[in-house]
Amino acid sequence: MNNTTSKPCISILAILFSLLLANISHPLSAQTYSNVFFRIDTTTYSIKQNAINYHDQKIIPLRINNLQEIVDVSFYPDPISQVQEVQFYDNAAIDLVDTIVHLSNGTYSGKFKFHNLQVGNPQTLLLKVKTANAIINESIQLIPYQITNVTGLSDPIELVAGEDKTIELSATNASNLQFNTLQESTPDFDYSIITNENAISISLHPKKSGLHNLVLTPQTKTLYLNDKDELTTKLPPISLSFNVKPSRLYYVNLDKSEFYIDNHVEDYEEVQMGPKCDFEVGKVYRIENRLEPGGKLIAEFIPKAVIADTKMLCVLYPYSLHSPAEGYLYIKQGNEVRYLTNFTVTPKPTIEHLALLHDGEDWTTADIVHPGESLQVRVEGKGLTHAKINFSNCINIKQDTARIFDDVLFYSIKVPTNINKKVIYLEINHKRTKVELVVKENLKPRNLDFVTLATEGQNLPFTSLALNKPLVDQNVFKSVVLQFNPAIIDQGEELYGKQYLDLEIKVYSNKNELTEIQHVENIVICPDQASVRSPYYDRKDAFRSSINLNDYLTRKTYELEGWTRIEIVLKHAAGHYNETGYSRKVVLIKRKITDYNLEVSFPAGLLTKRYGANDVSELNGLSMAFLGQMSFYEKNNIKVLHPLKLGAGFMVLNLLSPATSAAPVDVGAVVIASLLPMKQDSKFNFPIYFGTGYLFRSGSWFSLVGPGVQFNF
Repeated sequence: MNNTTSKPCISILAILFSLLLANISHPLSAQTYSNVFFRIDTTTYSIKQNAINYHDQKIIPLRINNLQEIVDVSFYPDPISQVQEVQFYDNAAIDLVDTIVHLSNGTYSGKFKFHNLQVGNPQTLLLKVKTANAIINESIQLIPYQITNVTGLSDPIELVAGEDKTIELSATNASNLQFNTLQESTPDFDYSIITNENAISISLHPKKSGLHNLVLTPQTKTLYLNDKDELTTKLPPISLSFNVKPSRLYYVNLDKSEFYIDNHVEDYEEVQMGPKCDFEVGKVYRIENRLEPGGKLIAEFIPKAVIADTKMLCVLYPYSLHSPAEGYLYIKQGNEVRYLTNFTVTPKPTIEHLALLHDGEDWTTADIVHPGESLQVRVEGKGLTHAKINFSNCINIKQDTARIFDDVLFYSIKVPTNINKKVIYLEINHKRTKVELVVKENLKPRNLDFVTLATEGQNLPFTSLALNKPLVDQNVFKSVVLQFNPAIIDQGEELYGKQYLDLEIKVYSNKNELTEIQHVENIVICPDQASVRSPYYDRKDAFRSSINLNDYLTRKTYELEGWTRIEIVLKHAAGHYNETGYSRKVVLIKRKITDYNLEVSFPAGLLTKRYGANDVSELNGLSMAFLGQMSFYEKNNIKVLHPLKLGAGFMVLNLLSPATSAAPVDVGAVVIASLLPMKQDSKFNFPIYFGTGYLFRSGSWFSLVGPGVQFNF
């Protein structure tokens, strides 16, 4: 956006904001308080005593110890203003900790902390004050600051002309420091400044000998209150004194700056030294840490050949630890000092132990990882501070830079899903070590959604909600098949590996008696070519793609009687997984529509009407009926009969008649229906009969209705 466009937009926004404030409050300059106190830890600040003028504004400087410091604010209302309520306005400058509450002494108290001290100064605290007559917005300007300083050096530092030196100065809150220039060249020095966590490092290259001073002018990134009660970003200048000695010895550079020492192995490295050194080929030279005789032996080297007339190829044997901060190293032939040099000798990085943290588990020393897995690795050893560790064939390798120790390092890594190696070896400084992680295929139980139950006319996933209740079918179960779909076991980077299953089949008769039980174990279903790991799975023990229950049952499913129950339990086999597998039971029931039985009943008190007769006969005495009955099962219930039966047979009327009855005994063939008020499976019942038939003795057709007593067998 150009300046021409932005200015009208800013003006419009300013007008809208002014109109909004005019509608809801008095001007911000109105004061409804007699004083406002701010307390940080044990220090208290107030507007009346601690406010200072900065750019024609009254601002309160608040010294804090850390960026998350909590500030207690106490608002003392002006009695004339008749304050009824005080609230914080949420804004980008502060984060609310506790809302403002009204205390018994008449003050209002709340808590907040500054959102981000690095954004800039000052910060504005906005308060919404409700009085008896209006709502007033109060604005209080705050300057939160931390103490920032740099500690100079009391004594002059000795340097050698022409040779680089790095010194460190202690600093408080170093992240808030900045310098006018980070690289500078003066007649006396070339130098550069690097800000670290609690110090600043100054790399110096002295140009000439003598006593020289270097003045640094540090500044802070944010305002702070100095000793004169002034808000500023300028820190006091730092004056450093140096005694630069003339170079009496020529400095020899090495093409390597760091060497490792291993007390158990006699090791050496080839290095190039130069320029313009005149070492004698084949002679042994000592490198000590003192100019005078009797210094500590740091290393020895033997020149092997001259390279391009300026450098020499040497074999260096490190013997003792050394850091350049400890001082220069002196190359000696006998007791005669020939040259100056410097380098680092540290313990050779070694890895002794590994610990792995898999997702959702505890640290373990087991060295097994899986394709597609993200995990954390704890590397334990020696000399790890200077080690660059790499995990071969892994991706997303990140070191935890907050936890770097000489004996332990932490990394997060990811094993690629398509890794084609059986091991992941660790490298230290680009050299392979003997420490390895073993890559094994994933072995996690997957929900049984890759299994389908196939019967006549329907295929249902084994995890289908329809199988939460018994599957009832009136058709013959010609076959019951478990089908496996290996294509969905591994999907993308979600890898489960081979699935080990056990199958149990139980058959119960219609009387709920267990008639058969079969077990099928060691069912191994291996992901197919759809899996990214397909080329690496061992398929020697892989199972076929389906199981037909009739291959295992003695009595086949199509031979089972009505109301026979088949229970199928499929579960992950124990002993193959480090976690609990899945188990699923499915129940199949062969439905029966009708049932046949023979019964003997004793109708009594029947009313009969013969065809052609004008009247209904008197109540019959005790009769006897021999019937073949057909019963019907309810459609939506299991093994529950309808109360109505249909039957046919013979009936002897008036087998036992009352003494007052003149009804004769007669035998007839009947078709009859009975309604049973009690449960169908009762051996003893009281049905109500209605039907028709033919009487052999009378030679007439008749109909009947009435109660009776029934026995089933």
